[in-house]
Amino acid sequence: MASLAGIAFPSACVDWYEGRFTGDVLVELGRIRPEVAHELTDLLRDGLKARKRAQS
Repeated sequence: MASLAGIAFPSACVDWYEGRFTGDVLVELGRIRPEVAHELTDLLRDGLKARKRAQS
C-alpha cells in the first residue's frame, strides 16, 4: 500500500524482539524524514476510514 502511494522505507522491518514482550506486531520504520512519517500517517488514516465505510 505504501509503495503504491510512492512512500519508500529503505530500512523498514518487523521488530520481532519488542513484539515478544508486547504481543503486538511492531514495525521499525528506520530513519525516515518527518514529512514521510506524516504521509504514512495520512495513508493509514485513509485506509482505516475506507475499511470502516466498507464494514458499515
